[in-house]
Amino acid sequence: VEIDLRVPALLPEDYLGDVNMRLSFYKRIAGAENKEALDELKVELIDRFGLLPEATKNLFQIAELRLSAKQLKIIKIDATVHGGFLEFSPNADIDPMKFLNLIKQQPAVFKFDGPTKFRFNCALEQHKVRLEFVADLVKSLLN
Repeated sequence: VEIDLRVPALLPEDYLGDVNMRLSFYKRIAGAENKEALDELKVELIDRFGLLPEATKNLFQIAELRLSAKQLKIIKIDATVHGGFLEFSPNADIDPMKFLNLIKQQPAVFKFDGPTKFRFNCALEQHKVRLEFVADLVKSLLN
């Protein structure tokens, strides 16, 4: 799943100085199979290096988002300060009623753009707001 939310999502050098260890953690985060594995990695980082910086919290939120997106067969998530889109695999089996309900509730925000792309058009200027909006949208389609 390709995710571009234009938010800082990293393990800062001043938090984890050793480049090899940083790369190792990136690999472990990317390879986490579920939320529990990500939570264990968070605990390990906090135990070893202290509280997570904001950019590292974002990294974990995006990793969780990736896990949810895989379940829905989303292949790309893109979001900017003005909105963005979810792009689904052509063989995704999703409930059309969930999309129709979102469109019905907020027709100015949500719309389809072709058979596999679901657009959202709204102000998402703050990184945290953008990340939470996209995560909530994906969760609403999962449930």
